[in-house]
Amino acid sequence: VADDPPKQAEGASPTAAAAEQAAEDDEDSDEDSDGDHDAELDMPPPSARGRKCSVSDEAYGAFNKRKEYVKKVIPKDDSQKARLKEVLGQCWMFKSHNAESMNTIIDAMKEKVVEASVQLIQQGDHGEVMWVIEDGVLECFKPINGESKSVKVCKRGDVFGELALLYNCPRAASVFSKERCVP
Repeated sequence: VADDPPKQAEGASPTAAAAEQAAEDDEDSDEDSDGDHDAELDMPPPSARGRKCSVSDEAYGAFNKRKEYVKKVIPKDDSQKARLKEVLGQCWMFKSHNAESMNTIIDAMKEKVVEASVQLIQQGDHGEVMWVIEDGVLECFKPINGESKSVKVCKRGDVFGELALLYNCPRAASVFSKERCVP
């Protein structure tokens, strides 16, 4: 009955009646929209920084059971471990690790010798490993305007292949060895 004119109490002035009706309308609208109004106030302002980048993990539940962690250990001699520790110490991703976590990482690493002109990564493929370059030079290529162009050269201490692991996405570029190397 919103179209009915407000009723005036006997002896009340028209302005008092209008004020009383306005107060009742405010109470009615407050009752109807309490949740909506509060939600608007609680929303944080939009960020001016742009899109956030984050690292996420797989969801686990009845459909995807988490397996018990089994530490992977690939045997290495002391000189290999020392070389890997030196190279990882130069790498941004591993610099801040303590000795225990660094040893766990080194234990899981596998040395691979690659001859010149060998493709290690194909752009768009699913990634399961990353490489830390111990020795040699590799080059990353991406198609730009229909042509394969070099976008990065990786040298000793560099890491490549990590994006596919960190972000669970396809390989971002193709990678070839420029010379004999140990990634």
